[in-house]
Amino acid sequence: MAEQKWPTHVFGYPQRTGYGYKDQENKDRTDVEAGPAQVRRRFSTVPSTFPVTFVWPGATLAVFDAWYRHKLLDGEAWFDGPLITGEGITEHTIRFKGGYEAKADPARPGRWIVSAEWETEQRAGLTEAELDDLIATYDYDAVTASVEFEEITDAVNNDLDDALSIF
Repeated sequence: MAEQKWPTHVFGYPQRTGYGYKDQENKDRTDVEAGPAQVRRRFSTVPSTFPVTFVWPGATLAVFDAWYRHKLLDGEAWFDGPLITGEGITEHTIRFKGGYEAKADPARPGRWIVSAEWETEQRAGLTEAELDDLIATYDYDAVTASVEFEEITDAVNNDLDDALSIF
């Protein structure tokens, strides 16, 4: 548990466009002259990185600048915050990997596009027991139908969010 918490009520959640994550490589691979390469696991805790983007009015950017400088010690400190993964929105301990970049939004005067990369020591995920239970009962067709419905709902909501963000 980190000392600071991402104030979602102030800064919101990252934009969906460009959002994702990448795990750091945790294996050593040694190519051999003959036969398959030798591979070994270096560590079991796999750090992940998340590119994040926010669109804020100038006043929110000013609050973020101060929060980043004073509460996160210019990005050095870890904080607890929301990350979106296959399990949905879950709380993780995060820090900034490098700084952040703020650019004026050319399409919306007074708005700023803020981009950064977050890193986490270990992305939350299913336990091995949960995995075993899910594999035993997993219904691909039902999950696919549910995801297709969610995609349609998300598309409608995103269009509504875009329309409302103009105001």
